[in-house]
Amino acid sequence: MIRNIGLFLLGLSIASCSAPEPEPKADQELSALDNAAIDAGLITDPDQLDLQGVYETRSALGTDRFCAIGNRDAGYEIGVLAVFGRDSQCEARGRATINGDELQIELNEHPEGEVSGAEGEAIKACQFTAFFDGTVVRLPGELPKVCDSICSDRASFAGVNFQLVEQGLPAATRTRGRGFKRLCAVR
Repeated sequence: MIRNIGLFLLGLSIASCSAPEPEPKADQELSALDNAAIDAGLITDPDQLDLQGVYETRSALGTDRFCAIGNRDAGYEIGVLAVFGRDSQCEARGRATINGDELQIELNEHPEGEVSGAEGEAIKACQFTAFFDGTVVRLPGELPKVCDSICSDRASFAGVNFQLVEQGLPAATRTRGRGFKRLCAVR
């Protein structure tokens, strides 16, 4: 009898060492959760986000602005202004495309002309990936070095966020810049 109990316990221990049934992956669970939240209207479907409009953040230093004209299919003409006081700022225009909650941004024009690299270096655009959840545009905390040519001393687009103020083309075309009369202009 003790021998049978020993074999029984050995069998249980071997069975417990066998591979467990696969659990659903966290990504699949998150996707199901996201889909349920989208269906319930709690969050916006990332594939339906529309960037066109005006986004701002106000502080004691001034008002940061982001505007976009266009659509998901053709892409967006954008303008971006980050203010760090009366004489310190970053300001540029360019293009953006949406992929899920990511914005692929290319800034290639500032009030003094095109964006350029170091002396003698070929002209490059300031390119980076930002994030957009339908109401907030978040620029990354670290940007390529070429993006510094858009900014005055001690200013940077790095880590700047913009909150949705108003959607639509009319709002975007009214957005004022500092060096650009209209930050977003229909070209």
